[in-house]
Amino acid sequence: MEQTAQDINATLERFKKEGAHLLLPSTYISELPPYHKIVVDKVFLAADTDERDVYMQDKGYGQKQAKYAIARQGLMKLANAAGIMWDPARCIRLDDRRDRGYVAYQAVAGLKKIDGSPLFFKAEYDLDFEVIEDEITEGYENKRKGFDGSERDSGKWWHKMDEAAQDAYIDKCIRRDMLQKRKHKSKLAETGAMTRVVRALLNLKSTYTAKELEKPFIVVRTVFQPDYSDPDTKKALAEASVQAVAGVFGPARQLQLTDAPVNVTPVATTEFPDDIPEAPEAEPGDEAPEEPEGEGFPDPVTADFLTLSVEDRITTIAEAAKQRGIKDNRALWEFYQAETGKNPPKTVKKMPEEDMLKLWRALMALEIEAPKTEIPDDDIPF
Repeated sequence: MEQTAQDINATLERFKKEGAHLLLPSTYISELPPYHKIVVDKVFLAADTDERDVYMQDKGYGQKQAKYAIARQGLMKLANAAGIMWDPARCIRLDDRRDRGYVAYQAVAGLKKIDGSPLFFKAEYDLDFEVIEDEITEGYENKRKGFDGSERDSGKWWHKMDEAAQDAYIDKCIRRDMLQKRKHKSKLAETGAMTRVVRALLNLKSTYTAKELEKPFIVVRTVFQPDYSDPDTKKALAEASVQAVAGVFGPARQLQLTDAPVNVTPVATTEFPDDIPEAPEAEPGDEAPEEPEGEGFPDPVTADFLTLSVEDRITTIAEAAKQRGIKDNRALWEFYQAETGKNPPKTVKKMPEEDMLKLWRALMALEIEAPKTEIPDDDIPF
């Protein structure tokens, strides 16, 4: 069902009669902006101070009701529901941080009004600890006068202390409060500035009673909702999406948006002529030519073998032959002659490096056999 300004105003009037708190820059909607709809959210803040949505501002006495101020947590709930946008570049400390007794903070935020126009607000908050200490001291002095004016026979704890103890107690309370504020001075200044901004943008009161907090806070905001069935809208949204990606990764190339089908057939990166002759079929008896030594990169096992000295190569060949069931010198030479077609030398040391490498490769091509009995190293004498 399509929304109208009259429907929204009727809903807001109903919330007013129910006592809800309307958080609006304007309380009347004359016309809805095109391609937008109104969203109405309800936010409840707990009157229990343990929930940290509010804090006690005035305890009240007699028939006077207690009053609560909205804490930072409650204000952030309302700000998020209203769509308040903070400006990170302008939410900064204003002081130079040289004076430990002074801190100032600036907060800037805005929201979108019902008609779509932006509304921004800036606020500052500072803490001067000389002034704060004077205020805290004055507050405790007023409490002290009230304690002194009370009846002595009332049994209050204040009259059970002597004057020195009373002075020490007041000094302790002042130091405690000042230490707490100094410890969290940056956070207090930031919170003070941000709460001023939220209160101004949402027209919040400074305090609320417990009965008032039982009513919801009504947050009204606009949401962009175009007609997705419109082809022009689809094309505009697609273009905006491409521009957003290009803004992050850079415009690699110009993209053309079209309704025509896209050809996704892979294109060869290298072009070959059409008259490539076919390779002749292999005839029986043909053998692949042996790859010449020293060309290309050897495999890791061969590369490790080539780095060994002659003595280490002999030891490695002997160990490999023993693991593969070649138990004596005669069997090794027979294996060598069968693999290379050459007569074996008298010793491995006199074997050319090329033949030694061939023998090593031939041994590594065999599967390792577990010998039935231990063969001492002396069985292969080289």
